[in-house]
Amino acid sequence: MLYANQTSLARILLADTLVFSRKSRVHRAQIRTNNGTIWIQIPIHPEDRKSKLSDTRIDPDKSWVKLMMQTLETAYGGSPYYEEYIPWFGDILEESPGTLFLPIALRFRHRIFEFLHLPELKNAEVYWSALPKKEATQKGVVHQGVDQLEFHPLYQEPDSKNYMPQIAQYPTFPFQHPKYSQHFGGFVPGLSLLDLLFEVGPESWKVIDSIRSSEAV
Repeated sequence: MLYANQTSLARILLADTLVFSRKSRVHRAQIRTNNGTIWIQIPIHPEDRKSKLSDTRIDPDKSWVKLMMQTLETAYGGSPYYEEYIPWFGDILEESPGTLFLPIALRFRHRIFEFLHLPELKNAEVYWSALPKKEATQKGVVHQGVDQLEFHPLYQEPDSKNYMPQIAQYPTFPFQHPKYSQHFGGFVPGLSLLDLLFEVGPESWKVIDSIRSSEAV
């Protein structure tokens, strides 16, 4: 639920100039199954695994689309709102093999923003490539963004942060994970927003709104 942490941010930097990392979360998401949690991912073209995100393509082999859809059906076929939301997800997946990764990722992202009543997040996005030219290291681009956009940056890395470039002495997001009903029983935090949509449906925005309310206290 990393997107949920962005609801109070004035600017969201999109790291299109950084080199793709297969262990980042940019192309993968965690979902829940009856046996625990697993990762689903959009496979990247073999030739582009060391390319900048702006140049990275999706694997043209369409077989992975069917496999991902089967995985989601196994995991969420019994959830209350699976049938309502899976068609739009499948439509985007079907169009994605062989295309540029970043536009597809943003289509998913912006569609989820619509479902969660968060259109302002799309307007807050800024491409790093749109900033004045500078060496595209993570630290360099971030500090460049600070100077150019005049904001105080917050950084949050996923559990796989040891595989990512580190920035010394950075703050983290204040965040208390909201709980909601999951059809396997109990509650597992840190999953994709697909989990929230499939489980809570049109009321998902209320879960996100509870985060905003807790931040305001």
